[in-house]
Amino acid sequence: MKKYLLDSNIVSYMNDPESPFFDAVNKRLAAVSDQDEITISILTPYEHYYGLAKANDDNDDADLLTKSKRPMMR
Repeated sequence: MKKYLLDSNIVSYMNDPESPFFDAVNKRLAAVSDQDEITISILTPYEHYYGLAKANDDNDDADLLTKSKRPMMR
């Protein structure tokens, strides 16, 4: 059994059809055996949440996470 730890960039690529890496990443992930294990870092959801919040907010970085209407994780 192989184990894969996907970084934030790979998670972004696999969810972004406009990424130049979308097809390659999804093709590679589809080829992973059912016996193999794919994981992400506990930081990956937070990095994506922060990036989305920053992209949607014109204000100061210091206020980014305090203005959110949704909790980071449950």
